[in-house]
Amino acid sequence: MTERFDVCVVGAGMTGRLMALSLHHAGLKVEQVDRRAPAEPVIDGRTTALAYASVRLFKRLGLWKALQDEAAPIADILVSSGEPRAAFRSDVGLVVACDGRSSPLRALTKLPALKWNYPQTAIIFNVAHEKPHQGVAHEVFYPDGPFAILPMKDNHCSIVWTEQNKAAKAFLAMDDDAFRDAAQARIGDHLGHITLASERQSYPLSFLYAPRLVSERFVLAGDAAHGLHPIAGQGFNLGVKDVAALCQTLDDAKAAGLDIGHGSVLAGYDRWRRFDGASMALGTDVLNRLFSNRFGPLKHVRGLGLGVVQQSSAARRFFMRISGADLGELPALMQPIDQPTGP
Repeated sequence: MTERFDVCVVGAGMTGRLMALSLHHAGLKVEQVDRRAPAEPVIDGRTTALAYASVRLFKRLGLWKALQDEAAPIADILVSSGEPRAAFRSDVGLVVACDGRSSPLRALTKLPALKWNYPQTAIIFNVAHEKPHQGVAHEVFYPDGPFAILPMKDNHCSIVWTEQNKAAKAFLAMDDDAFRDAAQARIGDHLGHITLASERQSYPLSFLYAPRLVSERFVLAGDAAHGLHPIAGQGFNLGVKDVAALCQTLDDAKAAGLDIGHGSVLAGYDRWRRFDGASMALGTDVLNRLFSNRFGPLKHVRGLGLGVVQQSSAARRFFMRISGADLGELPALMQPIDQPTGP
């Protein structure tokens, strides 16, 4: 006998697993498939910056208690200058592609995507440091790329160091002492003496944006729909919004007795997520191009803009809301949670 599922989620990365769990939480029968074996380890040194609106979803799904002891809050942000194996089947009502930027399923369905590579590499590693970070994240804009310092627990920070490809190879080839010295020079002395606390890893950087997210019984979400430059640290949070928006769209359709895979239902998800995805993807691209260059006349414009942000509490609150994924129409899973009253 063929078992029927409401939804098949393709891809079991962070967004894919969250998508499957959220849809199950919404009362849908979910199947998940992935090209990797379930027990195959994935080694990834990147630290995930969760927006506070994303944390609300984790809390509603009962996941946050398992994560909170390892999480460090970002209290403030300072910026400164310086082959598909799956096919569509009749036993699922909807296929959700969470299969990454290369997305074989996106190619299979012929949904278009804008794509290009950046001449930059992200170097990822953690450091331990003498002085407390006070929960402050720093984004330092150097001409060759942004340098992000993200607070972790116990006097540790995660570093996302963006460099031009040729220079990145040279830094990665250094021994640990020379690399530490180079990192210290970019971090400065506000954290005191630093030591390397993890292996170095590197990732080539690229851009991807799918202007259309749906076709009949098919949806793109997460990195299959949009791949951002890490300058704002919002890639996974954008995927979390995809998860929450699709869950609400399908839950409303199911409650109304509609076919959840019908194009008219999925069009609502497409409209909801298209602008947010486009504005974040293109916005991070523009920011990177504005700050990651040595064009003289732009230097004064950059300095003026950064000065305004640093001196204006309203501007800084606005950027905190952007980093918290708390702008626009939020799906129910990401809306503020009422504080409990009484004992």
